[in-house]
Amino acid sequence: MFNDHTSPPPAATAAETLGHFASQETHVQSWYVIARSKDLKPGKAILKDFLGRKIALYRGKSGKAYAIESRCAHLGAQLAMGDVVGENLRCPFHHWQYSGDGKCVHIPYREEIPATAKTFSYPTEEKHSVIWIFFGEKPLFPIPHFEGEEGRKPFLRPQMFVNIHPHLILPNSIDMNHWSAIHGIEVLEHRPAEEIDPYRLRHIVRGRLIEPTQTWAQWLYKFFGKKEFQWEWISWGGNVCTINVTKPFIMKFMLTYTPTHPGRGAMAQTILYPKHRPRWMDWTGISFLLLIPPAFFSLLLFYDDMKVMNTIEFWPHLTKEDSMIAQWIRHIKRLPVFKGVR
Repeated sequence: MFNDHTSPPPAATAAETLGHFASQETHVQSWYVIARSKDLKPGKAILKDFLGRKIALYRGKSGKAYAIESRCAHLGAQLAMGDVVGENLRCPFHHWQYSGDGKCVHIPYREEIPATAKTFSYPTEEKHSVIWIFFGEKPLFPIPHFEGEEGRKPFLRPQMFVNIHPHLILPNSIDMNHWSAIHGIEVLEHRPAEEIDPYRLRHIVRGRLIEPTQTWAQWLYKFFGKKEFQWEWISWGGNVCTINVTKPFIMKFMLTYTPTHPGRGAMAQTILYPKHRPRWMDWTGISFLLLIPPAFFSLLLFYDDMKVMNTIEFWPHLTKEDSMIAQWIRHIKRLPVFKGVR
């Protein structure tokens, strides 16, 4: 896998080599964004097609969000079509009620609840103005976050579809050779990514612009005197990364991706935090204005990447210079997948 090749390997060999890396059929256990907080109203339920499953996402009377598989254990009706009753979701067909942990707690025409009357419940949390569910039986690592930003109000960019799997777009930061080829940035530091734990990698990138200018992004960076680059990149579970930029501007942002199923791409949600500011700015337009310049310059780099990555046909033809990409593939292959509980 890590030698030069002149032709693509057979599909069976590639699948055997990559395992669940960049697979649209099997998905690693991780936190995924399933909806924006504002899209789930109190006392309402919505149906979400999520990684090949139908999930009933609802908000109870207390305001807490719950995510359970939408198939009623009785005759298979869609629970998401039912009504929210307190903290429970009532099936529209025979009014069986399910609590947020997936257990049936009330059947109107009988007292005893069958042991089989339950559906799968996904761990659910709200953070960064979005609703996250953990694709697995219990969380293996914390919700992605930035230290020191607890309780701060972020800004959400509109969700967008990208025609590439998260496993291929997320390691962009550690693909050292693409920085000069696409962005005209010479990387000054080249070290393996640090493994924080089995589910997270950290890498620090330092670089500077090179001559001659190759893209509009590079030209604009040079025009505004933005020639030095430094940021800390942390991956979370293979589909989320947090990026703490310190040069050429100060900003924190999070990239989250939920693969489409079946299909090739993913839904992307970008969550942005401006540089440190008084808390009162979180609720005014001033904080947003501070965010515009760094967000614009970040988008320039993303735009140059996506022109290429939206059309990529991935084959693992790595050379020794791609050691960090190889490290990323090994990291993903070690992450556990979730096949569901029935």
